[in-house]
Amino acid sequence: MKYLIILASLVIAFYANSASPAVEGGKTEKAGTVKPAAVFTMTGSVIDMETGEKLAGSKIEIEESGVSIFTDINGNFSIPQLEPGNYTLKVSYISYEEKELASQIISDGKEMTISLKPL
Repeated sequence: MKYLIILASLVIAFYANSASPAVEGGKTEKAGTVKPAAVFTMTGSVIDMETGEKLAGSKIEIEESGVSIFTDINGNFSIPQLEPGNYTLKVSYISYEEKELASQIISDGKEMTISLKPL
């Protein structure tokens, strides 16, 4: 019984020591973790090319991530949790030409205005 208690104590001490956070650069992190890349939110609006009217319910797809969203009642959209990089967007709306925007670079604070042409 004595050996069982000593063994359990050693296992708990070993586990607690390996799972303890490491302090690096003033920030506390778990040992062995990788810092996540910065993430951004893509924001913007979809408008009618001829009238400038915002198009509520437009569909926006990001091919690389499989994300698809719709603009709100004011024609605005927001796609959170995107890593910086290049993306291909497909934008569509009923009775308007579909538009594909290749190599859209996502960075902090960039707001897009996408114009669609009526059919």
